[in-house]
Amino acid sequence: MNEGRKGSSGIRVFPDPEALSHGASEFFVSLALAAIHNQGRFSAALSGGSTPRHLYRLLATPEISAKLPWSKIDLFWSDERCVPPDHRESNYGMAREELLSKISIPRENIHPMPGEMNPKEGALQYENELKRYLSKNGQKGLDLVLLGVGNDGHTASLFPYAATLEEKNRLVVPATSPVGTRRRLTMTFTLLNRSGSVLFCVSGGAKAAVLAKVFQPGAVAKIPARGIRPSAGELHWFVDRDAAVEMKG
Repeated sequence: MNEGRKGSSGIRVFPDPEALSHGASEFFVSLALAAIHNQGRFSAALSGGSTPRHLYRLLATPEISAKLPWSKIDLFWSDERCVPPDHRESNYGMAREELLSKISIPRENIHPMPGEMNPKEGALQYENELKRYLSKNGQKGLDLVLLGVGNDGHTASLFPYAATLEEKNRLVVPATSPVGTRRRLTMTFTLLNRSGSVLFCVSGGAKAAVLAKVFQPGAVAKIPARGIRPSAGELHWFVDRDAAVEMKG
């Protein structure tokens, strides 16, 4: 695994989901402390899903949360379902339950996507909030984005063959899921690929087939996770042994 070099990427295989989550928590802490030392603040975009849930639980533990100066950390979201923040399918709601309610982070440092708003208006509002934040801190993108991969190859709420995959100008757009809660908000490739680091966390045998496809040559439209290629940052894959079983090399 290559680390600390712009444009680098690497895959790290862990024995099980618990080890993966511990590795991801160590990565988060290390990156946050380095960013705060170098630039005074750290920004991260969180994601939904079962694997991040375990990560957030670890970050909320006293022994890990005490290492982080939360007053200097800003949390955003890479995508969100268009539901109220207290809805059981809200990505923000999950993070609040597992992490935010258990740490001492200022309310103004938490930047949830406005899932309760009209999607077009919510996407524009969130994009403007991101632009203000990045401009104020002299950055083109966030320091870290956490992502996962769906069984169909989607990441964030960038779904196969969706028009959102071709978006070149907007940072946040409305999206439509083919299943589940259909109305979504999502960051675009334009913003995601400006990140200082992108960390994919993928676990479980159910993800083995799609994970192997991500690393095979092919169209981004078919497997959107292939489209995550940070232009000047680092791309990291933390996967467990079950998810990696069909990968070659």
